[in-house]
Amino acid sequence: EFLEDISYSSTLMTRAAVSKAHAYVTAMKGCNNYCSYCIVPYVRGPERSRTILEIKNDVENMVNNGVSSVMLLGQNIARFGLENHEHLPLLLRTIGKIKGIKRLTFMTSHPRDFSDDIITCFEEIEALVPMLHLPAQHGSNKILKAMNRGYTREDYLEIINKLKATSFWNDLAITTDMIVGFPGEEEQDFEDLISLLEEVRYDNSYSFIYSPRPGTKAYKDYGSKINKELREIYVKRHMKYHDLQNEIAFEKNKNLIGKVVEILVEGPSVKDPNKLSGRTVGGKVVNFERSQKQTVETGNYVMVNITKAHPTHLKGELFND
Repeated sequence: EFLEDISYSSTLMTRAAVSKAHAYVTAMKGCNNYCSYCIVPYVRGPERSRTILEIKNDVENMVNNGVSSVMLLGQNIARFGLENHEHLPLLLRTIGKIKGIKRLTFMTSHPRDFSDDIITCFEEIEALVPMLHLPAQHGSNKILKAMNRGYTREDYLEIINKLKATSFWNDLAITTDMIVGFPGEEEQDFEDLISLLEEVRYDNSYSFIYSPRPGTKAYKDYGSKINKELREIYVKRHMKYHDLQNEIAFEKNKNLIGKVVEILVEGPSVKDPNKLSGRTVGGKVVNFERSQKQTVETGNYVMVNITKAHPTHLKGELFND
């Protein structure tokens, strides 16, 4: 896709998501960060952003075709537009003003580039929903440095504390990425990771055991294989992290029981086609019974009373059905 004889703009495609009312919109591609474990900069090239005008026209066309929920995508969208003398807050404010946009989200944001102005956008833009993916990757300063993340644990928590001071913190669904077992991770490093999870209390974590990627700095520095004994330790650590994350997610989801929330219907439930599934403004999955009194279709917004919680999803009933 990055061959010289193919224009960059021709590789940017807007993709319809599971709902006809929701779409993913590529705002930028590539990455300049070179985290030591990551192959993305080598295979996707340097950061390249579309212009705000291009994205605005794209979204307006989608709105005219029924889309009301948009997620703006970039490997590190916090650095959007810099080469065009534009920036993410301006993009969010522009798209947020488009008539017909009901939900606006973005991902992924690198903590090193996450600004106070982005936080302000959540306060000011009505369509910008309280959902944020802010990958920490680890909780140990030693490991973060080895990963070449460009920030410390304290820097990350400073962002979290600023978010906690906002009016939307209690409604914010915050998610992260974590890598367990990065080379050199000792027990204290892992405890630092666990304590970060306990302090932030994520709604969800995408956690993985470190895997060597050919071509990355970590692959060159630490090799292509992980010692079997260490692997067994990392598997146990990952399970501990995973179990704690599930406990926290379950506790946070239980707080929604008895509340009536707005759902964007995505279609039949994966596990039970007789039920429908949708997402809250915070991206939480809600499964609910089909209505005998009203027709509910994919792309509709409906009010659902939450009746039961699980770590990964919620169950509910149509309100006033």
